[in-house]
Amino acid sequence: MISNNNNLDVNYITMMLIASSIAGVGLMSNNTVMIVASMLVSVLMGPILGITFGCVIRDFAMVNAGICNEFVGFLIALMVGVVIGLVYYCTNDPYEWPTEEMASRGTTEALILGTLYAFPSGIGVGISVSDGGINGL
Repeated sequence: MISNNNNLDVNYITMMLIASSIAGVGLMSNNTVMIVASMLVSVLMGPILGITFGCVIRDFAMVNAGICNEFVGFLIALMVGVVIGLVYYCTNDPYEWPTEEMASRGTTEALILGTLYAFPSGIGVGISVSDGGINGL
């Protein structure tokens, strides 16, 4: 199950393009719901689970695949963000940026709170995977 979610294939790339597009438009339009929705669509947790599980069972091929796939996902998200930003910049008033959503995520407090949120979320994902694949979605 974990290795199935740690593959770099057309589905992974497509879902990353979709999630990144939703996040970019959400940030651009200052829409919190769209930003959260992009997290539900994102497939970045698959490689993270592959890295973690590979470390636990000492399967370094799985770890390397997870790192590569996570990096590819990062590059896709970055590329989509740059394209959306350039399109928006060329078609609208650039002085409206950063939006409130962008600015609120760029503070030290937001980073600390994000870390406090991510830690228990990661534990929850680990429990859901190890306990028969229970998924909140």
